[in-house]
Amino acid sequence: MLPPLVLTSPGGDEQAPVLTCSVAVDTTMSVVHLVGELDIDTSGLLAAVVAGQIERGHVDLRLDLSGVRFCDLAGLYALRAALRDLQEAGGRLRLLRPSPFLLRVVGLCGLQDLLDTMAAAEIGCAVDRPQDGAGGSR
Repeated sequence: MLPPLVLTSPGGDEQAPVLTCSVAVDTTMSVVHLVGELDIDTSGLLAAVVAGQIERGHVDLRLDLSGVRFCDLAGLYALRAALRDLQEAGGRLRLLRPSPFLLRVVGLCGLQDLLDTMAAAEIGCAVDRPQDGAGGSR
């Protein structure tokens, strides 16, 4: 496994890293384990990791999201951009072990293409998907 790539919080203070990416590569795929917050300040790290894997010819990528505790719109955009970039390179993206929070945000935003990269068995729970764009209040 490669050493983790770490992005620290803005301003260089001594807080814990905002997002850590660890990349494990084998002959058939790469697994990127994300820990922390995927947001406007950290989404560039994910883009750089994905671009680096594509440059190396590793276009079958798994993102382990079990350690992501927060994701904003920029983070969702980064996930969607990773999916697009890998597909354009002839590869594929698989999102593994997203939290219930992340599943709900992805579903509410109508990002069906991201939901389609998650296998129900890997999620471990049902995904509520709005039907025909219909939302609902809870």
